[in-house]
Amino acid sequence: MVHQRCCIPCCRNDSRTCEKAISFHGIPKDPVMRKKWLHKIDFTEDRLKKHTKVCSLHFSPDDFEPYELRRRMLRKGIVPTRFLKDEDGLHNLRPMRRRRK
Repeated sequence: MVHQRCCIPCCRNDSRTCEKAISFHGIPKDPVMRKKWLHKIDFTEDRLKKHTKVCSLHFSPDDFEPYELRRRMLRKGIVPTRFLKDEDGLHNLRPMRRRRK
């Protein structure tokens, strides 16, 4: 599996160190949704890479389809809304670390 990291500044969640309950979601290819996502996460098209991801902590629980299999899917038309910036414009999300056994 490819190592994944959340692109939201100061969000340190990545697939090697965060809890397995955290999922990572790519930027939509649909031009309208892509523009909405880029605006919400304060990104520009030129900063995007092929594997740019946003972690599931930036979405509310209701943003996801009910799932029974392994993969968590976002509902259609959803954009990231949680933990993007605080009042000062600074990001303040701490990583969810895996618990040691």
